[in-house]
Amino acid sequence: MANKFCRHLSNGYKINVQGDKLLWSPCCFYTKKTDMSNAIELKRDMEYAHNATDWLPECSSCKVMEESGVEILKPRLNANHMISADSVPGDCVNLEISFDTKCNAACLSCGSYCSTTWAKFEKKHDLNLSGVVPKVIKIGNPFERKIAEVQYKITLSDDDTDTSDVLFRKLIKTVPLDKLETIFIMGGEPFYTKSHIKMLRHLKEVHPDLSKVSIRYQSNGSIFPSDEVLKLWEDYKSIVYGASFDGIGERFDYLRWPLKWFRCGPILKRIMTETRAQLHVNCTISPLNVLYVDDLEIWLKENIPANKMKYAHNLIRPNACMGTMDLKYCNQKLRDKVYEKYGADHDISKMLASLEMYEDAGPMFSYIEQMDKIRRLDWRKTFPDVVDCYSNV
Repeated sequence: MANKFCRHLSNGYKINVQGDKLLWSPCCFYTKKTDMSNAIELKRDMEYAHNATDWLPECSSCKVMEESGVEILKPRLNANHMISADSVPGDCVNLEISFDTKCNAACLSCGSYCSTTWAKFEKKHDLNLSGVVPKVIKIGNPFERKIAEVQYKITLSDDDTDTSDVLFRKLIKTVPLDKLETIFIMGGEPFYTKSHIKMLRHLKEVHPDLSKVSIRYQSNGSIFPSDEVLKLWEDYKSIVYGASFDGIGERFDYLRWPLKWFRCGPILKRIMTETRAQLHVNCTISPLNVLYVDDLEIWLKENIPANKMKYAHNLIRPNACMGTMDLKYCNQKLRDKVYEKYGADHDISKMLASLEMYEDAGPMFSYIEQMDKIRRLDWRKTFPDVVDCYSNV
């Protein structure tokens, strides 16, 4: 039987790629990553997760999200929709995978650890974007969260030599996929490469019944799926297209640089019109866009049919930005504006109320100003309602 407390702990496989290694954890929020090539350590860490009856220390981020009161931010409970109760512990039932970091965007909230375009940008401009540990003022429902520094060393050749073939072969030799019920394909940008197509072709060969398997994607909305992908999708139970949109119009252009809204908006509408996929929108909430989330919600209501939304009552999944653009840089003045605009029961208000507050937003704005100068942008013009909340910048 699947773990009764959280089915991810017994049947989730989040595979991280680090160099030439595959790292396992039961889900993306679990803080410990185990090298899959170490069979003894992997067996020990899997059994430790399988046998959990309550929150583990490695589950602290998920616990905080659940306690925030935001219904859609409950990965532990949502696991019930992706993993059968009668699953045998250890079987890979829910797989989250990204084979490479190839991406055509350098989003302000992201970095070279997740995007080859970002890596090229850093190299071209000789950037050192190492973070600064901020001082905090604890308010609301304070919590401690450890942000592990990414230790990836990215080496780019002129043709971006791809190691995904090696990693793909290593995965299919290591993890049996015949019990799979859900696969979550991430990037980079998954539609920017053919890595996910290799996986879909493999599943067609090894899985006994793809009509019982659901696919989820996380995409930036810039690329329409190929004809082969659309054909492969026909065998699956359902397709959920997860769009990473942090706003619309010029705010999208700013935060998802160098992508353009006038291209991505129509592509998303076309995917919802011409394919069987349902839509799930993930919005990374930072101090810059926290006051403008309603613009995205309105656009979705006006442009995407209600029956195409995966969650009818939650048009977006708000994700608190971490790191350089951390949502905890929202000062009290900005938080008051948020509560006044959205009301206490809105998901954004609940999420923000659960977060502690960084004392000095200087590191964030130093980063923003640096990027604005290079990219020839101006955050003050793009996010005017935020400007007066930070009078000292």
